[in-house]
Amino acid sequence: MLIYGGHKYVLVYKQGEKNVWRCNSMSKFGCKAGATTIGEDFKLLRKHNHPRKKRGVTLNVLTQNGFIYNRIKDDDGTNFIPIDYYETSRGAKGILCDGHYFVKEKAFGKSINWHCILKKKRGCSSRGVTSYTNPMVMKLTKSKHNHPVEKRDYKILPISALFSSK
Repeated sequence: MLIYGGHKYVLVYKQGEKNVWRCNSMSKFGCKAGATTIGEDFKLLRKHNHPRKKRGVTLNVLTQNGFIYNRIKDDDGTNFIPIDYYETSRGAKGILCDGHYFVKEKAFGKSINWHCILKKKRGCSSRGVTSYTNPMVMKLTKSKHNHPVEKRDYKILPISALFSSK
């Protein structure tokens, strides 16, 4: 996720050094605003058709697949954390968030609930939610893990693999 000028953008694809973004409010307002970034250079391609919203504090975060996102802390203190998707050797998909692995618990109309992969093995109660409109960040609903970060040999998926139909 990218925040620029008070607007949120979602990464659509990466082409070499160039990142192409679309407005996060595309589905809500039908906004066709888009942008490109090359390094720290930002270029707005189309204007927004809605006002910008007040945002909280943002911090730059570099994810494992090399994309730079903003870690967003809204005014109410809610953390939205950039994530990577992974695939196991058996083809199961999950989320890697801040070094911890999550698996899908239940899907709803607009969101998916996830729980820590070590829920059964270690009794970890950490949970999170992703949105279909912004699948590259997770809102942690219970952020405390009762175990250290574990390294697993899972394949990190590019964003294009998430939305391709097989």
